[in-house]
Amino acid sequence: MAEAELYEPLWSAEILEELRRNIADKVSAEKAKALVETMAGAFPDSLVTGYGKLIPAMTNDPKDRHVLAAAVRGQHMRWSH
Repeated sequence: MAEAELYEPLWSAEILEELRRNIADKVSAEKAKALVETMAGAFPDSLVTGYGKLIPAMTNDPKDRHVLAAAVRGQHMRWSH
């Protein structure tokens, strides 16, 4: 869907690292790393940065606040272009 431009993925380095760790439980560490590198390489504009200051303002589950903060920042980055 993202390749067809029907969906724009957004993620932070922290989210990609979390994904790598979680899938490494199911596949080899090398495959997990390769998947994350492929995703990042295929969609380089999807990387969200500058969201750290938003994390304390998020009211969702504390373990997921970095995800919501990155989504809010990513959305702001897309609309400001």
